[in-house]
Amino acid sequence: MSRSAELSRLILPSLHGPRTRWRCFAIFDDGQLWNKYWDGTSWHAWDTLEGELTGQPAASSSGADRLDVFASGRDGRLWHRWWNGREWVPWQPEPGA
Repeated sequence: MSRSAELSRLILPSLHGPRTRWRCFAIFDDGQLWNKYWDGTSWHAWDTLEGELTGQPAASSSGADRLDVFASGRDGRLWHRWWNGREWVPWQPEPGA
């Protein structure tokens, strides 16, 4: 699948897996946040985390099994989604942002 995008990419080590894991995030022209990851052997296919977003995403991890992603919405609000160790929690707006 070809993805022409704003290709605002962020690659960071994933702290919820082995040190050889890397994750890449990008907001494509469809406004969704897409991610793919390196498992130490190969890159996995792009997978959508949905959203109505624009600009460049930002991600951080505060520890094992926690990965937070932030992005500006097309509505002008800051949105947040995170991995809780088992699943991606749905997008939520950041109050006051």
